[in-house]
Amino acid sequence: MVSLFIFWTLVAHSLLIIAAQDFTPSSSWRSPNVTTSQDNRISIVSAALEKTLGYLQSDGSFNDSAYGTPGAFYAEMAEFDRITNQTTYKDVLKKYFPLIEADRSNFLDEFAYGYAAARAYEIYQDETFLNYAVTSWTSARAYTLSDADVSSGNTSVKSFSVQSTCQGITMAGGTFWETDSDNPSIVGLATGSFLVVSALLAEATGNETYLNAAIESATFIHSHLYNVENVVQDSISARKNDSCSVGSGTHPYNSGLFIEGLAILTSISGNASTQTLLQETVAAAVTNDAWQGNDGVIANGDSKSGDLLMMRGLGAVYWRNTTYSDMRNYVKEYIGVQYNAVLELATSNGTNVYGAEWVGPPSSDFQSDNQTIALSVLINGILLKDQEAPSSTSSSGSSSGSDSSSGSGSRSSSPTGPIAGGVIGGISILAIIGLVLFLRRRRRREKMRRSVVLDDDFSPSPVSLPAPTPFIMAPLTSSYSNSDRQQHSPTSSQRSEKMSAGGLSREGQSSSIGEKAALLHAQSTAILQESATRPSEPQPPVPEPVAGPSNEQPQRVDLPTEELVRLLNERLQAGGEWDEDELPPEYHREARIS
Repeated sequence: MVSLFIFWTLVAHSLLIIAAQDFTPSSSWRSPNVTTSQDNRISIVSAALEKTLGYLQSDGSFNDSAYGTPGAFYAEMAEFDRITNQTTYKDVLKKYFPLIEADRSNFLDEFAYGYAAARAYEIYQDETFLNYAVTSWTSARAYTLSDADVSSGNTSVKSFSVQSTCQGITMAGGTFWETDSDNPSIVGLATGSFLVVSALLAEATGNETYLNAAIESATFIHSHLYNVENVVQDSISARKNDSCSVGSGTHPYNSGLFIEGLAILTSISGNASTQTLLQETVAAAVTNDAWQGNDGVIANGDSKSGDLLMMRGLGAVYWRNTTYSDMRNYVKEYIGVQYNAVLELATSNGTNVYGAEWVGPPSSDFQSDNQTIALSVLINGILLKDQEAPSSTSSSGSSSGSDSSSGSGSRSSSPTGPIAGGVIGGISILAIIGLVLFLRRRRRREKMRRSVVLDDDFSPSPVSLPAPTPFIMAPLTSSYSNSDRQQHSPTSSQRSEKMSAGGLSREGQSSSIGEKAALLHAQSTAILQESATRPSEPQPPVPEPVAGPSNEQPQRVDLPTEELVRLLNERLQAGGEWDEDELPPEYHREARIS
């Protein structure tokens, strides 16, 4: 019995640490404070953009990088115009978009252009960019598993049977990495890119089709690629005979895309579950030692390179949440670490040339991949500013409580018995609280895993969006050769948001999966759709509970300890149902273990 008590005490202690999300910047971070004036930061970015623009070829591409790298640069030009409230690069982008698309019809195999076009449309409000974004989205949608695909167990773009569910949860929403009909990999980089562009189009147009696609992608990532450390893993096989095998590799760009997608969905819905998941993912990404050292500077893989997508995702969190919060200040200082590292370690003064290794040494030769990766930090660094934490009565109360403790500390008496009793009592309370928090967290986590942004507190964004209109995907064709595709192994020359896209589009149909998780997901999606299309309708009042015999105080039943432990164990199982307001069962003093 004592060992069981100690076990639950340790569980309670660890769970209390997990439950309270700590957004305190690390004291070991390298130079988190940005002291350069905002005007100077703008000048630094402007010079770096012009340097990069000078290396674009007449067809809008770079001669030293993959097809997607210019797309990342296009998005950075548009983002600079948003921050500085100008249209300097609008005509440049309108010139290069049709030229770069001519190289690959419908931006096949590369989603960076869909993102760049969606951001350009949001910033410039020019329908030309919206058309390019929709073209890219439609191309990628064909390689994203639909409800109809998983229901039938087949997709027309792959030669193998598709795994309909993994761990009892639908595979709908996963995006394939390559158009190769034999490649079964659904990848975080691809699915995350489709999530972000879908969310941007939903935000810009109010079209429910894009919102549903974004929700489906986010739910897939959280259900199948999100590990116990709150980090997005690399891939999962969709082939039926592969037993849902997951690629355990983790890279910052996967979590960066998920963070950005969740930040946009939070802006649209204001949903509490999405906000909680966003906080968990940010906290895990910023502290993960797989891609950074104690100094906090991102140094991913053997090349020790920085990461464009992580900076883009954290930048979205920062500028979309404009009021002070611990998380926003945490993100600000982390971006500040990367900003100072890029300026002090990854470039030589006056060259406007930046290396991909933010830990140094600086690069002497211009490389488009390195430059665009560094630009993601420099652009997000423009908006950084110090904010005063709001004063609160709780902090003053805490202070007075501390003074009181100091005063009582001057007393000479220290009774051992009351102290020991207080410690034991405190540990017991801690264990109970920890158990309750564990069960509540487990229940909430399971609920979010079913559907990331679907719960009872969903409310439409305060931004007035146009009414959703039906979206029909047009048939697409392409002559792009399979031999020209890159393998799924992002390097510094492949770090832009490369993903599979293209082929024939299909209109998604709802399906009935037998598993409980899929049913809950479908029901929740229907609730969201109804809410999104009728935001102004009042909700029916919730009926009051009816008084009756069930409201009476239940008769106490004395149970042996073994039975209590068995009941507790059942409630800890994933399939158990539990009322979060119910207290743990009482321990009966007469029950003894011989």
